[in-house]
Amino acid sequence: MLPGMISTNAIIADNFFDSAGSDNSASYLYSPGFLGSEIVMARYCPVFIASTGEKVAGLRGGHVIGESHTAVCFSEIDLRKAEKWWRKKLKPVATWVFEARLGIKVEEVPESTQTVLNYFYKFDQANLGQGADIACLEDSYKKHIERYPHKKVVLYGDSRGAATTFIFFALHKPTQVGAIVLEGIFDTMPHVITHLFKYSNKLPGVSAAWHRLLGLCLKSYKPQGPFPLHYVDDIDLETPILLVTSLKDEVVPYQCVMRLYCKLKARGHNKVHMLVLKDAWHTHYMLDGHGEKKAYEGVVHAFYRHYELPYNTALANTGQELFATTQHSVQDVQKRYMLNKPCCE
Repeated sequence: MLPGMISTNAIIADNFFDSAGSDNSASYLYSPGFLGSEIVMARYCPVFIASTGEKVAGLRGGHVIGESHTAVCFSEIDLRKAEKWWRKKLKPVATWVFEARLGIKVEEVPESTQTVLNYFYKFDQANLGQGADIACLEDSYKKHIERYPHKKVVLYGDSRGAATTFIFFALHKPTQVGAIVLEGIFDTMPHVITHLFKYSNKLPGVSAAWHRLLGLCLKSYKPQGPFPLHYVDDIDLETPILLVTSLKDEVVPYQCVMRLYCKLKARGHNKVHMLVLKDAWHTHYMLDGHGEKKAYEGVVHAFYRHYELPYNTALANTGQELFATTQHSVQDVQKRYMLNKPCCE
Protein backbone atom coordinates (compact mmCIF):
# COMPACT_ATOMS: atom_id res chain seq x y z
CA MET A 1 0.00 0.00 0.00
CA LEU A 2 1.37 3.39 -0.95
CA PRO A 3 1.95 6.08 1.71
CA GLY A 4 -1.21 8.06 2.26
CA MET A 5 -3.56 5.29 1.23
CA ILE A 6 -6.17 4.28 3.77
CA SER A 7 -7.94 1.20 4.94
CA THR A 8 -11.66 1.27 5.52
CA ASN A 9 -12.94 -1.58 7.64
CA ALA A 10 -16.27 -2.95 8.80
CA ILE A 11 -16.38 -3.60 12.50
CA ILE A 12 -18.07 -6.86 13.34
CA ALA A 13 -19.63 -5.79 16.67
CA ASP A 14 -22.22 -3.58 14.97
CA ASN A 15 -24.44 -2.75 17.94
CA PHE A 16 -21.83 -1.88 20.55
CA PHE A 17 -22.36 1.87 20.16
CA ASP A 18 -25.99 1.65 21.25
CA SER A 19 -26.75 5.39 21.57
CA ALA A 20 -26.49 7.34 18.39
CA GLY A 21 -25.68 10.86 19.58
CA SER A 22 -27.03 13.98 17.93
CA ASP A 23 -26.89 13.11 14.23
CA ASN A 24 -27.09 9.31 14.32
CA SER A 25 -23.67 8.84 12.78
CA ALA A 26 -19.93 9.18 13.30
CA SER A 27 -16.80 7.84 11.67
CA TYR A 28 -13.31 7.34 13.09
CA LEU A 29 -9.91 8.13 11.61
CA TYR A 30 -7.10 6.45 13.57
CA SER A 31 -3.41 7.40 13.40
CA PRO A 32 -1.00 4.84 14.93
CA GLY A 33 2.20 5.52 16.82
CA PHE A 34 5.77 5.26 15.54
CA LEU A 35 6.38 2.05 13.57
CA GLY A 36 2.79 0.94 14.16
CA SER A 37 0.67 -0.60 11.41
CA GLU A 38 -3.09 -0.99 11.31
CA ILE A 39 -2.77 -4.05 13.56
CA VAL A 40 -2.37 -1.89 16.69
CA MET A 41 -5.87 -0.47 16.21
CA ALA A 42 -6.98 -3.75 17.86
CA ARG A 43 -6.27 -2.03 21.18
CA TYR A 44 -9.23 0.27 20.46
CA CYS A 45 -11.46 -1.82 18.17
CA PRO A 46 -11.76 -5.50 19.14
CA VAL A 47 -12.48 -7.10 15.74
CA PHE A 48 -12.08 -5.66 12.24
CA ILE A 49 -11.03 -6.51 8.71
CA ALA A 50 -7.77 -4.81 7.79
CA SER A 51 -6.98 -3.23 4.43
CA THR A 52 -4.99 -6.39 3.63
CA GLY A 53 -8.14 -8.51 4.00
CA GLU A 54 -6.86 -10.03 7.26
CA LYS A 55 -9.15 -10.39 10.25
CA VAL A 56 -7.61 -8.71 13.31
CA ALA A 57 -8.84 -9.49 16.82
CA GLY A 58 -7.73 -7.81 20.03
CA LEU A 59 -8.22 -10.03 23.07
CA ARG A 60 -7.02 -7.57 25.73
CA GLY A 61 -7.98 -4.17 24.36
CA GLY A 62 -11.09 -2.04 24.65
CA HIS A 63 -13.69 -0.63 22.30
CA VAL A 64 -13.62 3.11 21.64
CA ILE A 65 -13.33 3.14 17.83
CA GLY A 66 -16.52 2.10 16.10
CA GLU A 67 -18.00 1.83 12.63
CA SER A 68 -17.08 3.23 10.19
CA HIS A 69 -13.35 3.63 10.60
CA THR A 70 -10.09 4.13 8.75
CA ALA A 71 -6.51 3.50 9.82
CA VAL A 72 -3.69 5.60 8.41
CA CYS A 73 -0.65 3.88 6.90
CA PHE A 74 2.34 6.17 7.48
CA SER A 75 5.30 6.40 5.15
CA GLU A 76 7.76 4.22 7.07
CA ILE A 77 5.45 1.16 7.10
CA ASP A 78 6.00 -1.38 4.30
CA LEU A 79 3.15 -3.92 4.39
CA ARG A 80 4.58 -6.19 1.68
CA LYS A 81 4.95 -9.79 2.79
CA ALA A 82 8.45 -11.04 3.47
CA GLU A 83 10.39 -12.41 0.50
CA LYS A 84 13.90 -12.57 1.94
CA TRP A 85 14.71 -15.53 4.15
CA TRP A 86 15.75 -13.48 7.17
CA ARG A 87 12.42 -11.64 7.22
CA LYS A 88 10.55 -14.94 7.02
CA LYS A 89 12.57 -16.16 9.99
CA LEU A 90 11.34 -13.19 12.00
CA LYS A 91 7.67 -14.00 11.45
CA PRO A 92 7.35 -16.24 14.56
CA VAL A 93 8.84 -13.41 16.62
CA ALA A 94 6.29 -10.92 15.27
CA THR A 95 3.48 -13.39 15.92
CA TRP A 96 4.67 -13.94 19.49
CA VAL A 97 4.96 -10.21 20.20
CA PHE A 98 1.45 -9.44 19.02
CA GLU A 99 -0.33 -12.55 20.31
CA ALA A 100 1.47 -13.33 23.58
CA ARG A 101 2.48 -9.83 24.62
CA LEU A 102 -0.35 -7.69 23.25
CA GLY A 103 -3.20 -10.16 22.83
CA ILE A 104 -3.65 -9.32 19.14
CA LYS A 105 -4.30 -12.14 16.68
CA VAL A 106 -4.27 -11.96 12.88
CA GLU A 107 -5.89 -14.40 10.45
CA GLU A 108 -3.73 -14.11 7.37
CA VAL A 109 -4.93 -14.16 3.78
CA PRO A 110 -2.51 -16.44 1.86
CA GLU A 111 -3.25 -14.94 -1.56
CA SER A 112 -2.65 -11.35 -0.38
CA THR A 113 0.73 -9.74 -1.04
CA GLN A 114 0.47 -7.61 2.11
CA THR A 115 0.20 -8.19 5.84
CA VAL A 116 -0.29 -6.04 8.94
CA LEU A 117 1.66 -8.58 11.02
CA ASN A 118 5.18 -9.21 9.70
CA TYR A 119 5.71 -5.85 8.03
CA PHE A 120 8.95 -3.93 7.49
CA TYR A 121 10.17 -0.45 8.48
CA LYS A 122 11.65 2.18 6.18
CA PHE A 123 13.49 4.31 8.73
CA ASP A 124 14.61 6.83 6.14
CA GLN A 125 10.96 7.90 5.75
CA ALA A 126 10.11 8.18 9.46
CA ASN A 127 9.67 11.72 10.78
CA LEU A 128 7.64 11.58 14.02
CA GLY A 129 4.62 13.70 13.22
CA GLN A 130 6.21 16.18 10.86
CA GLY A 131 5.91 16.97 7.14
CA ALA A 132 5.48 13.53 5.57
CA ASP A 133 3.22 12.27 8.36
CA ILE A 134 1.01 15.35 8.23
CA ALA A 135 0.69 15.08 4.44
CA CYS A 136 -0.14 11.39 4.78
CA LEU A 137 -2.89 12.11 7.30
CA GLU A 138 -4.25 14.93 5.15
CA ASP A 139 -4.54 12.55 2.20
CA SER A 140 -6.16 9.88 4.39
CA TYR A 141 -8.67 12.39 5.77
CA LYS A 142 -9.70 13.47 2.26
CA LYS A 143 -10.29 9.85 1.21
CA HIS A 144 -12.13 9.13 4.44
CA ILE A 145 -14.68 11.94 4.09
CA GLU A 146 -15.22 11.03 0.45
CA ARG A 147 -16.43 7.65 1.72
CA TYR A 148 -18.39 9.12 4.62
CA PRO A 149 -19.45 12.62 3.52
CA HIS A 150 -22.32 12.95 5.98
CA LYS A 151 -20.68 11.64 9.14
CA LYS A 152 -18.79 13.54 11.79
CA VAL A 153 -15.18 12.39 12.11
CA VAL A 154 -13.58 11.47 15.42
CA LEU A 155 -9.82 11.88 15.04
CA TYR A 156 -8.08 9.27 17.21
CA GLY A 157 -4.33 8.92 17.63
CA ASP A 158 -1.63 7.63 19.94
CA SER A 159 1.95 8.88 20.41
CA ARG A 160 3.34 9.91 16.99
CA GLY A 161 -0.15 9.54 15.55
CA ALA A 162 -1.50 11.87 18.23
CA ALA A 163 1.12 14.51 17.46
CA THR A 164 0.43 14.23 13.74
CA THR A 165 -3.31 14.58 14.35
CA PHE A 166 -2.86 17.68 16.51
CA ILE A 167 -0.72 19.51 13.94
CA PHE A 168 -2.88 18.38 11.01
CA PHE A 169 -5.99 19.69 12.73
CA ALA A 170 -4.32 23.01 13.55
CA LEU A 171 -2.90 23.54 10.06
CA HIS A 172 -5.65 22.25 7.79
CA LYS A 173 -8.69 23.05 9.95
CA PRO A 174 -10.92 20.18 8.73
CA THR A 175 -14.56 21.14 9.18
CA GLN A 176 -16.09 17.67 9.56
CA VAL A 177 -14.32 16.82 12.84
CA GLY A 178 -16.66 16.24 15.80
CA ALA A 179 -14.03 15.45 18.46
CA ILE A 180 -10.40 14.44 18.96
CA VAL A 181 -8.94 11.80 21.31
CA LEU A 182 -5.15 11.85 21.72
CA GLU A 183 -3.24 9.31 23.80
CA GLY A 184 0.38 9.80 24.89
CA ILE A 185 0.95 12.91 22.78
CA PHE A 186 4.29 14.71 23.05
CA ASP A 187 4.48 18.49 23.09
CA THR A 188 8.02 18.67 21.64
CA MET A 189 10.64 15.97 21.11
CA PRO A 190 13.36 17.93 22.98
CA HIS A 191 11.05 17.92 26.02
CA VAL A 192 10.58 14.15 25.68
CA ILE A 193 14.34 13.59 25.49
CA THR A 194 14.99 15.84 28.48
CA HIS A 195 12.82 13.57 30.63
CA LEU A 196 13.74 10.32 28.94
CA PHE A 197 17.45 10.62 29.65
CA LYS A 198 17.09 12.68 32.84
CA TYR A 199 19.95 15.04 32.04
CA SER A 200 18.05 18.28 32.58
CA ASN A 201 19.91 19.32 35.73
CA LYS A 202 23.21 17.55 35.09
CA LEU A 203 24.57 17.53 31.56
CA PRO A 204 22.26 19.51 29.27
CA GLY A 205 24.61 18.98 26.34
CA VAL A 206 24.00 15.24 26.42
CA SER A 207 20.27 15.72 25.97
CA ALA A 208 20.93 17.95 22.93
CA ALA A 209 23.32 15.36 21.52
CA TRP A 210 20.66 12.65 21.79
CA HIS A 211 18.24 14.89 19.92
CA ARG A 212 20.75 15.43 17.11
CA LEU A 213 21.32 11.68 16.94
CA LEU A 214 17.60 11.15 16.50
CA GLY A 215 17.71 13.49 13.51
CA LEU A 216 20.58 11.49 12.01
CA CYS A 217 18.84 8.12 12.48
CA LEU A 218 15.47 9.23 11.08
CA LYS A 219 16.40 10.90 7.81
CA SER A 220 13.05 12.63 7.37
CA TYR A 221 12.93 14.01 10.92
CA LYS A 222 13.73 17.68 11.56
CA PRO A 223 15.15 18.43 15.05
CA GLN A 224 13.75 21.97 14.96
CA GLY A 225 10.19 20.76 14.50
CA PRO A 226 7.35 21.30 13.83
CA PHE A 227 5.97 20.00 17.13
CA PRO A 228 2.43 20.16 18.59
CA LEU A 229 3.31 22.88 21.11
CA HIS A 230 4.05 25.25 18.22
CA TYR A 231 0.40 25.04 17.04
CA VAL A 232 -1.64 25.52 20.21
CA ASP A 233 -2.76 28.97 19.04
CA ASP A 234 -4.11 27.49 15.79
CA ILE A 235 -6.40 24.91 17.41
CA ASP A 236 -10.14 25.54 17.02
CA LEU A 237 -11.56 26.33 20.47
CA GLU A 238 -14.96 24.74 19.75
CA THR A 239 -13.72 21.22 18.94
CA PRO A 240 -13.75 18.88 21.96
CA ILE A 241 -10.37 17.32 22.76
CA LEU A 242 -9.58 14.50 25.19
CA LEU A 243 -5.91 14.04 26.13
CA VAL A 244 -4.92 10.79 27.87
CA THR A 245 -1.66 10.24 29.75
CA SER A 246 -0.19 8.03 32.47
CA LEU A 247 2.12 8.74 35.37
CA LYS A 248 4.07 5.58 34.44
CA ASP A 249 4.59 6.55 30.80
CA GLU A 250 8.37 6.76 30.48
CA VAL A 251 8.45 7.22 26.71
CA VAL A 252 6.26 10.32 26.48
CA PRO A 253 6.26 11.51 30.13
CA TYR A 254 3.06 12.95 31.53
CA GLN A 255 4.69 16.38 31.85
CA CYS A 256 4.65 16.69 28.05
CA VAL A 257 0.91 16.02 27.83
CA MET A 258 0.18 18.29 30.77
CA ARG A 259 2.12 21.20 29.33
CA LEU A 260 0.07 20.93 26.14
CA TYR A 261 -3.15 20.73 28.18
CA CYS A 262 -2.21 23.80 30.24
CA LYS A 263 -1.36 25.80 27.12
CA LEU A 264 -4.75 24.96 25.61
CA LYS A 265 -6.57 25.86 28.83
CA ALA A 266 -4.66 29.11 29.20
CA ARG A 267 -5.64 30.03 25.65
CA GLY A 268 -9.31 29.63 26.56
CA HIS A 269 -10.10 26.15 25.24
CA ASN A 270 -13.06 25.18 27.43
CA LYS A 271 -13.70 21.83 25.74
CA VAL A 272 -10.30 20.26 26.40
CA HIS A 273 -10.17 17.38 28.90
CA MET A 274 -7.31 15.34 30.35
CA LEU A 275 -7.47 11.83 31.79
CA VAL A 276 -4.48 10.98 34.00
CA LEU A 277 -3.91 7.24 34.55
CA LYS A 278 -1.47 5.92 37.14
CA ASP A 279 -0.12 2.54 36.08
CA ALA A 280 -0.20 2.20 32.28
CA TRP A 281 2.87 2.08 30.04
CA HIS A 282 3.22 4.10 26.86
CA THR A 283 0.69 3.05 24.16
CA HIS A 284 -0.53 0.26 26.50
CA TYR A 285 -3.17 2.48 28.11
CA MET A 286 -6.01 0.47 26.57
CA LEU A 287 -4.57 -2.98 27.28
CA ASP A 288 -5.54 -5.19 30.18
CA GLY A 289 -2.90 -5.83 32.81
CA HIS A 290 -2.67 -2.50 34.63
CA GLY A 291 -6.26 -2.32 35.85
CA GLU A 292 -7.13 0.96 34.18
CA LYS A 293 -8.47 -0.15 30.81
CA LYS A 294 -12.11 0.13 31.93
CA ALA A 295 -11.49 3.59 33.36
CA TYR A 296 -10.01 4.73 30.04
CA GLU A 297 -12.78 3.10 28.03
CA GLY A 298 -15.54 4.51 30.24
CA VAL A 299 -14.17 8.05 30.17
CA VAL A 300 -13.94 8.02 26.38
CA HIS A 301 -17.59 6.95 26.08
CA ALA A 302 -18.66 9.56 28.66
CA PHE A 303 -16.72 12.10 26.57
CA TYR A 304 -18.54 10.94 23.43
CA ARG A 305 -21.90 11.23 25.20
CA HIS A 306 -21.12 14.69 26.56
CA TYR A 307 -20.42 15.97 23.05
CA GLU A 308 -23.36 14.17 21.40
CA LEU A 309 -21.42 11.48 19.54
CA PRO A 310 -22.32 7.76 19.40
CA TYR A 311 -21.46 5.96 22.65
CA ASN A 312 -22.04 2.80 24.64
CA THR A 313 -24.50 3.55 27.44
CA ALA A 314 -23.13 1.11 30.02
CA LEU A 315 -19.54 2.27 29.57
CA ALA A 316 -20.50 5.95 29.52
CA ASN A 317 -22.32 5.45 32.83
CA THR A 318 -19.30 3.66 34.28
CA GLY A 319 -16.94 6.45 33.23
CA GLN A 320 -19.14 9.44 34.02
CA GLU A 321 -17.82 10.13 37.53
CA LEU A 322 -14.19 10.04 36.41
CA PHE A 323 -14.95 12.05 33.27
CA ALA A 324 -16.37 14.80 35.50
CA THR A 325 -12.85 15.28 36.92
CA THR A 326 -11.05 15.69 33.59
CA GLN A 327 -11.23 19.49 33.30
CA HIS A 328 -8.44 20.47 35.66
CA SER A 329 -7.47 24.08 36.26
CA VAL A 330 -4.01 25.13 35.12
CA GLN A 331 -3.07 26.05 38.69
CA ASP A 332 -4.17 22.66 40.02
CA VAL A 333 -2.19 20.76 37.39
CA GLN A 334 0.94 22.81 37.98
CA LYS A 335 0.73 22.41 41.75
CA ARG A 336 -0.28 18.75 41.91
CA TYR A 337 2.30 17.54 39.40
CA MET A 338 5.07 20.04 40.18
CA LEU A 339 5.25 21.48 36.69
CA ASN A 340 7.28 24.46 37.87
CA LYS A 341 10.60 22.65 37.41
CA PRO A 342 12.82 23.86 34.52
CA CYS A 343 12.63 20.48 32.77
CA CYS A 344 8.82 20.67 32.74
CA GLU A 345 8.60 24.03 31.02
